[in-house]
Amino acid sequence: MSYGVIYRLPFIDDAGNTKRIDLLQEGYEGSITEADGVSYSPVFTSLEGQNSQKQRTLWGTELVANLFSKTDFEFLDLLKTALKESSV
Repeated sequence: MSYGVIYRLPFIDDAGNTKRIDLLQEGYEGSITEADGVSYSPVFTSLEGQNSQKQRTLWGTELVANLFSKTDFEFLDLLKTALKESSV
């Protein structure tokens, strides 16, 4: 099955560039809900083990995205979906 965009989060990064995060769900064919009102960068990345002294060929990267809802339980369906059914 294909993935469809269920939520879209536009934002401005630290350099002033307009970006967006699309949250996708497997088999979704409905309309896109745009989460607006966030003007600053809600995304943070870090390298796993970046403070380690070991020489490594591969480094894992962690991405943290903060979602702010205007109403209670706005993103509740994200918690109900299986991990393999969602994508960013």
